[in-house]
Amino acid sequence: MKRHSIGIIILLFLLSISIISGCISSQNTMKRGTLTVGVCAQYPPTIYEENGNLAGFDFDLMNEIAKRMNLNTDFKIYNSKSELFDALEKNEVDCIGSRTVNYERRKFVDFTRVYYYDSVRVAVPESSSVTMLKELKGKNLGVIEGSVSSELVESYLTI
Repeated sequence: MKRHSIGIIILLFLLSISIISGCISSQNTMKRGTLTVGVCAQYPPTIYEENGNLAGFDFDLMNEIAKRMNLNTDFKIYNSKSELFDALEKNEVDCIGSRTVNYERRKFVDFTRVYYYDSVRVAVPESSSVTMLKELKGKNLGVIEGSVSSELVESYLTI
C-alpha cells in the first residue's frame, strides 16, 4: 500500500508539472489571483458533480496546480464541450482539463502533453453476433454528439 501511495504522489507531481507548463502564469490569469477553469461536469472519472459538489481527478488536479501557483480556483460549469471550447476561445476561462486532442481543436487551443488516455469502446448485447466494428455499418449507434469518438466512429463506418 505504501509503495502504491508513493507512486500516485510521484505521478501527480509529474502530471502537475506538465499541466502547469500548459496553463497560464499567475500574472496572466483573467482574474488576478485566480485560475478560472472551464468544465463540463458530466464526465466521470475526470470531472462530475457528486452531491452538488465537483469531484474527479481533473477537479483535484486543477486545484493542486492552482495551489502550487499560489492561486485560488474558480470552476465554471458549461453544458457541452462546444460551450466549453467557446468559453476558452473567448477568454472566459484560463484553461480546461481532459479534452481530446484533434486537428480542428489544435487550430485554436494549445494543449499540454497528454496526461490521460482513453479509448473508444463499443458495447453490444451479450447475445449479439457482432465481433468487429465493421459489422456495425448501417446500424444505429449511440454516441455523444460532436465528440471526437463520434467523429472517429462515423469516419470509420462510412469508408
